[in-house]
Parts: sequence; structure tokens; C-alpha cells
Amino acid sequence: MVDFNTKIELNGQVIFLAEPKDKSVEEGFFNLLLDKSKTFILNDDGDESELRNELKEFDISPDKELGNEWHFEINEKSKPIIKKAFEANLTRGHRRWTLKGEDFLLTYIECGDMYDLMDGPSGSKTVYNDLIIKVKGKNLDDVNSILKFYTTESE
Repeated sequence: MVDFNTKIELNGQVIFLAEPKDKSVEEGFFNLLLDKSKTFILNDDGDESELRNELKEFDISPDKELGNEWHFEINEKSKPIIKKAFEANLTRGHRRWTLKGEDFLLTYIECGDMYDLMDGPSGSKTVYNDLIIKVKGKNLDDVNSILKFYTTESE
């Protein structure tokens, strides 16, 4: 039986994906779209505080308080620190982040204790990754190029 543990809503169409432990769809999409992004939004409960001084220069958040969503401008100077913050975030639970570009929006939510696990083709409470992707143009082709490496099932 295939373990469909990831739900992707791609331009309104629901796709379930079997993500093996050694091939992170989360990292794949982040790495694919970072260079094309204008903004990175990261939920923060303090775990990235050691990067706060480095990130502060790129912070365009309406609310500057630690513990809320941080919005960062993406440019050549900010990309290395944003990637470092993203990688630091991979080890903690209840992750939520967003990349925004001119013709795409991608939001990743790790389901678990804060965001309930969802039901999927593999059974009750088996989906622990939720991605919402709105994309068009060349970036849609790029997104589909990642999806072809996974076992998928459409709803």
C-alpha cells in the first residue's frame, strides 16, 4: 500500500503525494522557487532567534514581534540567510512558511499538534504535509517537474 502522506492543492486541484523519507517535497519546492521569490514568510515561535540580527535587515513584517509571522524581502543579499533560517526551521515541529513571487504563491504547513493531521487515500490522519500552491506560466511547468518524481493520486 502506498503511503500518501502529503496533500497538495495545486491551482485548486487536490493531489495526494507519497513522500519518502529521503526525498523532501518541502525542500524541493523551497529550493526550486527561492530564486524566483520576492517574499519569504515564516511562522516563528522563537527558534530562529539566534538568526534575528542577521534577518532583521530584510524584515518587512508589519509586526516586528518575535512569535508572529516574519516577512522577509528576498534579494541576492538576503538569500543565504533566508536559506539558513529555512534549514534551521526544518528540525522543528508545526512549521508554516510561504514563498511569494510575481506569478506564484506557495504555502507549506506541517500538520500535527497545531494543525490537525488530515485524512487521505491512505486512511484517517495519515497526511502530515499540506501545500497550497497557486502558480501559472513557466513556474507551473517547474512545479509539475518536481511532482513527476513522486507517486501521486488526484482527488
